[in-house]
Amino acid sequence: MRMKREEAALLLIVAFGVAMRCLGLGIPDLATDEAQYVLGDSIGHPPLGIAILHATQFLGQSLIAARAVSAIFGILTILLIYGLAKMIFPKRGALLAAALASVFPSAILFSRLAYLDTMLGFFWGATTLCFLAARKQRHPFALLCLFLASLAATFIKTQGFLLPLFLLVGHFLSSRGRVLKDDIFWLLVLSLLPIAFFIPAHPGILATLALYGGNMFGIGGFASRVSLLLFTWKNILGIAMIVLLCGILALRSVPWPIWILLIIGSFLSLFLGPTHEYYTVFLVFWTIPAAAIFIHFKLWLRSLLLATLVANAFLLLPPSPSFATSSAELMYQKEGWWNAHAATVNTVLVNAHADSVIVLGAAGQELRWYVRPEVFVGKEMDVGERPRIYLVTDPKEAKRIQPAKILYGDENLQIDEH
Repeated sequence: MRMKREEAALLLIVAFGVAMRCLGLGIPDLATDEAQYVLGDSIGHPPLGIAILHATQFLGQSLIAARAVSAIFGILTILLIYGLAKMIFPKRGALLAAALASVFPSAILFSRLAYLDTMLGFFWGATTLCFLAARKQRHPFALLCLFLASLAATFIKTQGFLLPLFLLVGHFLSSRGRVLKDDIFWLLVLSLLPIAFFIPAHPGILATLALYGGNMFGIGGFASRVSLLLFTWKNILGIAMIVLLCGILALRSVPWPIWILLIIGSFLSLFLGPTHEYYTVFLVFWTIPAAAIFIHFKLWLRSLLLATLVANAFLLLPPSPSFATSSAELMYQKEGWWNAHAATVNTVLVNAHADSVIVLGAAGQELRWYVRPEVFVGKEMDVGERPRIYLVTDPKEAKRIQPAKILYGDENLQIDEH
């Protein structure tokens, strides 16, 4: 009876985590990267993930619809973690892993935002699950799912090929090179071939890597990168850092394919930018080995830790600004400025008969989402004498168009007619 009550409590935590992924989708402003993906205007990654996000706009320009894609994949990832853990632990241990994953802060955060990483995390987890299932039983369906999951992962994001590639290498080594007639080996090879041809044929991907190279990529200043990485993790996870610590202690309890998933997911940002918060979404898979530690705690201690993790998730990522405290992520402490003011800005522009606007100051891709007229960036533009409507995001830039008629103004934006 006590076990049944504990399982019911774990299911309630999972339900709480599902709800947390569905609430708060419309609070933060759309970020620049999100806007690129949703508008289908990014050449830095393969097309599958971007096409999925862009397809939501056929339902109308909806921020909720765009971010709901991540929420769905975030919820599916909880089920996926249950499936992965079920291959290693009894049902109660698998349910515990799912409960830990459901309240893992970075997984909640990026299930609410229209980035590609929650989607990639799902397909990486699915590839690992299908790989383990195919190794256990060479059933045609398991092999087909392995091929499709691996292929999808490679086309979600540029680095998506890493996990299938390392699984391929690991399988080769564990088979001691005897893979000429191995169906798993050749399925992984076939799943990697399309991306191997796609990337060289699309120079925009390589150009993006070169554009953001230099100090961002690599291992230069290694100690500093590690410090930044740990700070980023702590800033997003809060008390949930204990899950990582327990996961490290129990790493030997999981098979080597999950090791690969954990290592790549954890250290990807070390080489590609330790301050890039979206890479923390992959840390959710540490809940699998962590469950091996938590399951051996006394019930009162396990219950206390789970309650603390639930409170941690709620305080860091409140479902609305009404519940926000000073410890909440800044983007959830109040509604985004553009979400609150876009209608007013567009009304001013419509009344001014603006077919296009020039932005003076910081200009992100999100302006193309929120502003109805065509947007031009005036950073290097000669504004000239031609009458124009300007969105001034930096007051210092306003002197370039003086004298001007102010159509709208507040602490974040000024609309001038010059």
